[in-house]
Amino acid sequence: MPNRALADQLRRDAIGQDVTYLEIGASLESQLPAGYHHSRAVIELGAGERAFSLGCDALREWAGHAYLGIAITPDHAPLEAGVVVVAEIPLGPVVVFAPCRIVSVISEMSSFGFAYGTLPGHPERGEESFVVRRGSDDVVRFEVAAFSSPSGYLVRLGGPFPRWIQRRATRGYLEGVCRFVAAKLA
Repeated sequence: MPNRALADQLRRDAIGQDVTYLEIGASLESQLPAGYHHSRAVIELGAGERAFSLGCDALREWAGHAYLGIAITPDHAPLEAGVVVVAEIPLGPVVVFAPCRIVSVISEMSSFGFAYGTLPGHPERGEESFVVRRGSDDVVRFEVAAFSSPSGYLVRLGGPFPRWIQRRATRGYLEGVCRFVAAKLA
């Protein structure tokens, strides 16, 4: 069950903080920055304007996060640069709070998405982007790209576990957005 009061307090505390890495916006580049673990995955959502529009809606509604049971505070957070959110990530009986700031937004005729970066208190440092693109072939694809490294000693002690969590999250984001679009197209 989400702890909205704690998440909202963490969000308010994080508003004045700087992101915990230097490469702002780099998750939207073709080459991810050195010195981090990299993750990039793509899924097809369909073809045409309707699939693109629904993919954009899925991002606006945080559908990939919801699919994984990740609560975002504030509810219905707008995809605007500077907005601070806290993700409540369920890991079995434990909930991890992950404050992030939206650092970049793309809103073009054939591309829509955003990138958010880690803030103090996040278990990792780095950035993740979520972008829906309609290609010249009219196929709509959703891409998740991330670069990250542990932010502290306890996360480093997790060994491969944080990488496993990242892979699981990426697959879930892709699946959640794909299911959102498929359900609306049906």
